[in-house]
Amino acid sequence: MELCSTRWRSLLSRAVFVILAASLLVGATFMTNATKAEAAPQATFGTSNPSDLTRSDNDSSVEVGLRFVPKQDGTINTIRFYKANSSASSTPSTVSLWSASGARLASASVPATTSTGWITVELPTTNQLTANTEYVVSAFARNGSYVSTRNYFASAQTSGSITMPRNAGVFKYNTQSQFPDEVYQASNYWIDPVFAANTTTTQPTAS
Repeated sequence: MELCSTRWRSLLSRAVFVILAASLLVGATFMTNATKAEAAPQATFGTSNPSDLTRSDNDSSVEVGLRFVPKQDGTINTIRFYKANSSASSTPSTVSLWSASGARLASASVPATTSTGWITVELPTTNQLTANTEYVVSAFARNGSYVSTRNYFASAQTSGSITMPRNAGVFKYNTQSQFPDEVYQASNYWIDPVFAANTTTTQPTAS
C-alpha cells in the first residue's frame, strides 16, 4: 500500500507541474499580441480663428494648399479650410490630397455654403500616409476667394505629429484644379490636414 501511495503522489506531482508550466506559458504570451490602432484625428491648426489674415477675392481660379510631413504612419480622411467670405460662390469647389510628386491621391467636392470659419470636408475614403513622406492638401478656389497669412512659414513649423517645412504654403493659378507647387512670401493659405497617427496597443490573448 505504501508503494502505491508513493506512486500516486509522484503522478500527482507531475500533473501539477505540467499544469503550472502550461499556465506560465499562457501567461507569458497573454500580453504580447501588439495591434495597430489610431489616435484621435488632430486638426493641425486647432479650432481657433487664424490671425493676421489677408482676404483675396480676385476672380482668378487658384489652387491653394499646404505641404506637410507626418512623423508617424497614419491616416487622413478629412481636410479643412478657412473661409472668410460669407458668399456661397466663394466656397472652394474641391479639396484634394496629393503626393509630393503631384499625383492626386483623393479628392472631394465641397457644397457651396454661406458659412465662414473652419469648413470641414470628408474625403470619400480613408487614406494611409507613410511617416517622413511629404504630402500636399489643397482647395480649389474657382472664383479666386481665399485667405492667407504672409511669412507664416518663414521657418518650419510643427503641430503634433505633423511637420510643415519652410515655405509650406503653395498655390497654382489655373482654370482647373491642379497640383499647387508655387510659393509666395512664405504664406499660409490655411488648408488643414486632419491627421490620425497610428499607435501600437497590446491586447490580451489566450494562445
